[in-house]
Amino acid sequence: MGRADAELERLVVDGIDAALGRPHRERLPAGSLLLEEGRAVEAIVIVLDGEVGLRRSAAHGDVGLAGSATGRIFGLTPLTLDRRAFFTCAAVTDLVVIRLSEAELDAALRADPALQVHFLNLLLRSLARRHRRTTELQVEVAQLNHWLGEQRDELAAALHDLEQAHLQLLASARMALMGELAAGLLHELSNPAGALARLTAHLAGDLEAAFADPDDELPARSFRQGRASAPPDTRSARRVRPALEEAVGDRRLADQLLAAGIDDPAHARRLLAALAAAPDPDRRLAELTRCHRLGRQLQMAEELIGRIGGVVTTLRRELQQGSPVAGDVGAQVEDALGLLAHRLRRMTVERTLHPCPPVVEPAEALAQVWLAVLASTVDAAGGRGRLDVEVGPVDEATVQVRVRCSDPRAGAVLARRLEPAAAGHDASAAHGAGIGLALSRHVVERGGGQLELLNDDAGTALVVRLPTAAAHPTPRTGTPRQGPGCASS
Repeated sequence: MGRADAELERLVVDGIDAALGRPHRERLPAGSLLLEEGRAVEAIVIVLDGEVGLRRSAAHGDVGLAGSATGRIFGLTPLTLDRRAFFTCAAVTDLVVIRLSEAELDAALRADPALQVHFLNLLLRSLARRHRRTTELQVEVAQLNHWLGEQRDELAAALHDLEQAHLQLLASARMALMGELAAGLLHELSNPAGALARLTAHLAGDLEAAFADPDDELPARSFRQGRASAPPDTRSARRVRPALEEAVGDRRLADQLLAAGIDDPAHARRLLAALAAAPDPDRRLAELTRCHRLGRQLQMAEELIGRIGGVVTTLRRELQQGSPVAGDVGAQVEDALGLLAHRLRRMTVERTLHPCPPVVEPAEALAQVWLAVLASTVDAAGGRGRLDVEVGPVDEATVQVRVRCSDPRAGAVLARRLEPAAAGHDASAAHGAGIGLALSRHVVERGGGQLELLNDDAGTALVVRLPTAAAHPTPRTGTPRQGPGCASS
């Protein structure tokens, strides 16, 4: 309060003393209650000397109020309204006070018109201070709300950073575990696969020698034809059977000739003519069929062993460390398709692989991404339909991999797997195919790329775009994004 307020208070007290004959001065020790919140007020209190404190109860505890905004007259508002104190007023120091009832105050004001003016002036000044303080509090509340909004935004950014860091840890842990499993699998497969390849090669040589007979070339020829023939195809057999049956004149005999690998009618007629001189033509044809079947089974065994060798080679290449950027993305995608060949048997796969420049993200991480993208798309399509895989540069700065299935309903499944909450619960990852789509998106975005889902009535596509090493010569790291005011995770 300024000197003008103190002068007005002195004039009011002098006027009350003159009108009421100097009312009693009451001395109160520190801690005394002048008003108590919620209690009835029977008199106003004028503080002549000392300091008071104001407080009001709130849900979280008592709230201290600024006593300087209220002046030195207390209890006037409740006395003229509902007669209950709005706050608690307590002595901070020893006090000297005057207590006036409503009737005494009314009598003093009626007796001295000058007192009325001074009292009203003092009340107006008190109300002005309260109004100004209310305005200041509103400004402070607005500033506090703005600050809380900034804190909320920073907290949201920090939570996003934490989520990204969590995804990165999951991806790192999963890839580390898969690396250990792959190393163990590589060790377990390498020696047996090599031994099987050598055994089949020896077996092929032994069988070739066993069937070799200068006087009878048919068994060796049937064996070699079996080794060179493609796996049995029911559709092709149905196509050639009518002509073969017409040439030999017997359906059962035509089936036996097909089993022996003979599908050309002219060849069949020549063979039957040669077998006619044998003592038992049916037994002779059965022997040639077994020779052909042995050759075909040996060829299938060699193909399967070669597939195992391809898997071992792929694993060994992916386990090589120290490559800061990925090499041939098309070769990596081709390797992933090879690893998933057992899931693609009922799908028509079309590959369009163009040479690509190296990209930023390390090859070890991208190998898991291609497995996850391909396996997720195949699973979402139910392992049926058509799968189009396109790899190529968009421009000098970007390489694009597009995996599209012909099932438009797959989009809903893939959209769920792309959500961060799906990390660690992706069905494709659970079956050992990569790190899952959610973690794959994080790996791609960490390297400055994009992974997006495209869906229309004709099908569903996952599109991965990666920056080339030439456009970004410094490999990116996996440091999470910084939020405002957040430290590095």
